[in-house]
Amino acid sequence: MVGIGLIGAGRIARVHAKAYTNVAGARLLAVADVVPEAADSLAAAFHLDAYYDYQELLARPDIDGVIIAVPTPSHTQVAVDAARAGKHVFCQKPIAPTLAEADTITTACQEAGVQLQVGFMLRSSPPIAQIKRLIEDGVLGDIISLRGSAFGWMPNNDWFYQVDKGGGLVIDTMIHFLDLWRWLGGPIQSIQAQGGAYVLDGARRFQSTDNAQVSLHYTSGAFGNIYGSWTTGYGDFFFEVYGTKGSAFVDFLQRQPSVVHIKDASGVSLLTPKVGWNFQDTLWDITYASEAQHFAATIAGIEPLVASGTDGKAALELAFAAELSMMRNAASVALPLSSEEAVSAVAPRPQKEVRR
Repeated sequence: MVGIGLIGAGRIARVHAKAYTNVAGARLLAVADVVPEAADSLAAAFHLDAYYDYQELLARPDIDGVIIAVPTPSHTQVAVDAARAGKHVFCQKPIAPTLAEADTITTACQEAGVQLQVGFMLRSSPPIAQIKRLIEDGVLGDIISLRGSAFGWMPNNDWFYQVDKGGGLVIDTMIHFLDLWRWLGGPIQSIQAQGGAYVLDGARRFQSTDNAQVSLHYTSGAFGNIYGSWTTGYGDFFFEVYGTKGSAFVDFLQRQPSVVHIKDASGVSLLTPKVGWNFQDTLWDITYASEAQHFAATIAGIEPLVASGTDGKAALELAFAAELSMMRNAASVALPLSSEEAVSAVAPRPQKEVRR
């Protein structure tokens, strides 16, 4: 049985805790948070031991891996400490506030000989895993384009708006799709993005965005588009891929079923996936549980990593390129970024006064 510890007791930590109630071969044992009330509340809800200093959790020999679910600015220190304690690391996205810190985390885990998985849960969703196989097997043909939207909830903390702390709509929310677009579509050559602070005072104060659109240009000649919003008032989380031989569509929130269209010699046929998106709660229950199962299996040596530290850094670089493009009035930004560009993309932005 793989023992897991949870560091952080906020909103996303509860999602992970619930996911582990559906994982075979692993057990969530403890939670640590600097806010005693938060640690105690989560511990009581899921029958865990509570700590107020994560070092005490790391000292437990029965804990094999940890989930890092603290605010992004704290990821690096916690991840390095966990690796040095010999614990396998699952780190929420974004992996770190900077590319340099992403390297620090990856290096620490490599030197300690522990696994590092980044929390890109969409890779673990059943229909996305099937689409990945369809692409790799050539069933959809050459990829022409990818399209989707990521509409999330409004932030509940100021740091979510601050790009220098790993926040902002693109870095915090749209990074899930940036990772997915790279994983499914291949190397990305350049990015264009536009957006702004249209509704939320927090986005205005920290010169961030609450709505944005990102266009990606692949080295293969394919292209992709992602629209993200924190202000729609309803959920929308969908993905589409178009190829020369077929297309596929996934609605993560089940407003429509998943479908796959394949062109063959007789015309266009509809392929109904056996591993379909036919679950009661698709995004939160199934996908996070699948992600947790993968992490446990990786620790046990049964499965390879789903999303590595290298993947985490690559997605972060795409998000930084989008931020740069918005700073440059939607100009195209080539990849890879220079070290100067990577730093300037997330330089602290002066806080503005918002007048009503």
